[in-house]
Amino acid sequence: MYPAVLFSTIVNGAFFVALISMGVLSVQIFSAPPYLLSPGQVGLTNLPLFIVALIANPLAGWLSDAGAKWMAKRNNGTFEPEFRMLLMIPAAILSTVAFVGFGISAERELPLPWLIFYASVLSLAVPFAIVPALTYVIDCHPMVSSLLLLLYSPFLSIFTQFGVDGDENWKVDADKKNRMPIKRS
Repeated sequence: MYPAVLFSTIVNGAFFVALISMGVLSVQIFSAPPYLLSPGQVGLTNLPLFIVALIANPLAGWLSDAGAKWMAKRNNGTFEPEFRMLLMIPAAILSTVAFVGFGISAERELPLPWLIFYASVLSLAVPFAIVPALTYVIDCHPMVSSLLLLLYSPFLSIFTQFGVDGDENWKVDADKKNRMPIKRS
């Protein structure tokens, strides 16, 4: 397997698993005290994430292209596929802020909008990692990129399955001092 494809698979898998795990975690937290949301209300908490994703995905695509063109211009007109990787810096920062903020907000039982805000920040971060990873594969191997992305899908599915395996067994500890989710067997 090509290194660019392996890199893309790992990045996409990790961020996809993070996004799915945040959804599973949200159900556990939002349906427990102090929030006690019904299943329908928990589902509605995903609307802000959806709106953020609708804005972030095209924005990440545009910034990926614009940044690569700007860097190519500064590189005497020579384009390098790695120029797209610069977009992963905001993804790393935003995802860290999202996880830390969500965890602290859940632990301190902050009002629900804070948890939704931090989940939305993760929804903003994900395209800034996935878009450059996918376009990196396309830029590195343009003649076989469609075949590589086709082969990449089963690996991403396996990665995702192993990454979220057992997430449905996460429980929110009822102890007030330890509200962070704990994965139990």
